Amino acid sequence: DLLFGGAGTGVFIFDVSNPASLMKISEGIHTRSGGVRGANVAVMDLFYEPTNQRLYIVGGDGGLEIWDVTIPSSPFKLSNYKTPGYARRIYVQNSLAYIADWDAGLRIIDVSNPVNPFQVGFYNPGVGVVYSIWVRGSFAYVGNGGAGFRVVDVSNPASPFQVGFCDTPGYTSDIFGSGLYVYVADGDQGLRIINVSNPANPSEVGYYTPPGTPFFDNVYVLGSYAYIPDWNNWLRIVDVSNPSSPYEVGSYGGIFPCDSPLDVYVSGSYAYMACAFSSFCVIDISNPTNPIG
Repeated sequence: DLLFGGAGTGVFIFDVSNPASLMKISEGIHTRSGGVRGANVAVMDLFYEPTNQRLYIVGGDGGLEIWDVTIPSSPFKLSNYKTPGYARRIYVQNSLAYIADWDAGLRIIDVSNPVNPFQVGFYNPGVGVVYSIWVRGSFAYVGNGGAGFRVVDVSNPASPFQVGFCDTPGYTSDIFGSGLYVYVADGDQGLRIINVSNPANPSEVGYYTPPGTPFFDNVYVLGSYAYIPDWNNWLRIVDVSNPSSPYEVGSYGGIFPCDSPLDVYVSGSYAYMACAFSSFCVIDISNPTNPIG
């Protein structure tokens, strides 16, 4: 029943137990800003762990912050860790935080003691930037920006190494894993679907690109559908039940303030979409062919 949303250098917490009427619980999370690249640093990504009620935040030059949100109305910061690069995305698994740290590669941070996080290992592809990350089991799936998609063995976090590579035609902005497949939001080249059943030989099996000039920066997959914010003011719902032949079944958007969508999270029958102009839109997706805002 909680929704966390980054806005500027802060995070809002909403009660969404009634999706038709979001209720703000807190706006007490304010992250660090500044750094060598200037002061315009925003919350880039969030990861919530419900088991320990911690929120992990990456914010560019601000690095990693860990917050206790046990009492959502009174969140408090446990620690921060400054990564060497520009912290763009985060995934947490088994007390390890995997951070896509731009030109500093993939950084692996031990967060078992949330007040004292520390780096245990890193991987740098040596080309491009590490823009996105998804972790499952012993493998990290790394979006290398314009330099493709990489599979990294993280069974020994102190010494991660690449085991597979697959090029994509666009810019690997976001990654979501489900089953045997990884779904890549590939910038202006739409959605790319990659089979990772053999980590040493990941291969594209299908793709979807809508008409016009789309830009896909995020993707969320639930069941047979991929939910993709398109910067051209749409949430696109794509049937991926046959990965080799995905197709759009429905869309929603083009209506202020639900335009310029930036991110989406799906839970149950609802998609929660973060948009520009500091707005959130809740979309009923119980019928994917006719989503209703």
